[in-house]
Amino acid sequence: MILLLDLDSTLVAEEGCNTLAQWKWVGDQVARITQQTMDGTMDFNTAFPQKLELIRPSYEDLDKLGEFLLDYVSEDWKQVVALLQSQGVKIGILSQGYTRSSLPVAQLLNIDPEWIFALHFHHAEDGRYQWLDMTQDLMYYDGKRKVIQKLRESYPDETIVFSWDSLWDYESGKIADVFIAYAGVIARP
Repeated sequence: MILLLDLDSTLVAEEGCNTLAQWKWVGDQVARITQQTMDGTMDFNTAFPQKLELIRPSYEDLDKLGEFLLDYVSEDWKQVVALLQSQGVKIGILSQGYTRSSLPVAQLLNIDPEWIFALHFHHAEDGRYQWLDMTQDLMYYDGKRKVIQKLRESYPDETIVFSWDSLWDYESGKIADVFIAYAGVIARP
C-alpha cells in the first residue's frame, strides 16, 4: 500500500504558502487567492502562478518555512505514519507546496525524500528566487492526479490511498483507490 498525504492543512496545521506570503509582506493578497482556490471560486491554473510570483521564495525563505512547519506537524499523523511504516506501508507527501520546505517534515516522519512530490523552483547561486518552472505537473489543477497516475503505472500492484483537504485535492484524488477527506485542521464546504 502507498499512502500519499497532503502537507498543508493535513500533515501540518498550517498553510505554508500563506505563511511565506506574510513573511514577504504580500500575505493579504495571497490569502485572498488561496481562499478562493480552496473554495473552488477561482481557477487554480490562473491563481497558483500568481501567488508564487508574488512570494518569490528564496532558499533562505524555504528553509525557514521548513523549520517553522515542524512546530505544526500533527501528533496524530506522527503516530499513524509510524504505525503504517512499521507495517510496510510506503508513505509519501503529495503537495503543491515546496520540496525544499517539505524536507524537515519528511525527515521528522522518516519519509524518504524520494517520496516527496512537490514543487521545485529555480534559484540563483546565492539562493535568490529566479523563476518558476511551469512544466511541473504540480503547477496545475490536475497535477496531483498526474502524480498519482504515474505512481499507479510504477506500482501497479499497490493500493494507493490519498488523504486531502480541499476541492482540487478531491478532484485529483478520485484516481486513487481510496481517498480520504481530512478535516482535522479545517473543514471546507
